[in-house]
Amino acid sequence: MRGIVKVVEKATGFFNNLLDMTARKEVEQRLEAQVQEKEVLIKEVYHRMKNGIASVESLLSMQLDKSTNNETRSALTDSIGRIRSMRLLYDKLLLDGQADVVSSRAYLANLVRAVSDLFPSQDYVVVHTELKDLKLPSKLAFTIGLIANELITNSYKYAFAGRARRLPEHPLHAPGTEPMPRCRR
Repeated sequence: MRGIVKVVEKATGFFNNLLDMTARKEVEQRLEAQVQEKEVLIKEVYHRMKNGIASVESLLSMQLDKSTNNETRSALTDSIGRIRSMRLLYDKLLLDGQADVVSSRAYLANLVRAVSDLFPSQDYVVVHTELKDLKLPSKLAFTIGLIANELITNSYKYAFAGRARRLPEHPLHAPGTEPMPRCRR
């Protein structure tokens, strides 16, 4: 009789383990479905934010086209540049699929091109970029993008006033290194 009891206990334990594993698999599947649903929602939020930012950029661009006042045009150009830097970051986050990290090289190279496009009358300026590819947290990339936008915009606006056409260089470098700013002809 004891042998039968032991066999029944072992069988019961085996079936309990199977039930536990089945329940665990079901929980894992539900959690995986929730994660996928949240990822879809995050992408949708990024997409809507990007579209909102693009709409604001378009409205400012239309206003810039209508404006004849130099101060107003300058302020609108600055605002468009800042908004464009945000849009580019959201584009990178959305396309790369990583909400927390962005490639500095791709983001800043696109940013330089986008800001340069705001100054078509200064087509004699040649912008040369040498960027290391660092993986930046998105919040840091946003801050660096705004700073880079200001540097590039101010270079276009003020670097050539009353001087020969020279391109100031604003090297970005890794911590612990100190490159000297240079000018090229």
